[in-house]
Amino acid sequence: MNCFWCGFATMIFEKSAISLFKKLKCRISLKEVINSVWGSGNP
Repeated sequence: MNCFWCGFATMIFEKSAISLFKKLKCRISLKEVINSVWGSGNP
């Protein structure tokens, strides 16, 4: 039973960590796009 809950918690943690990483990655790429646009707009 304990092993089951441990695996369940690990699965949830991995899923949340992956989704969090994807959000962070998306935000970083969006920031880079904004910075490049601002950089080209303001020489």
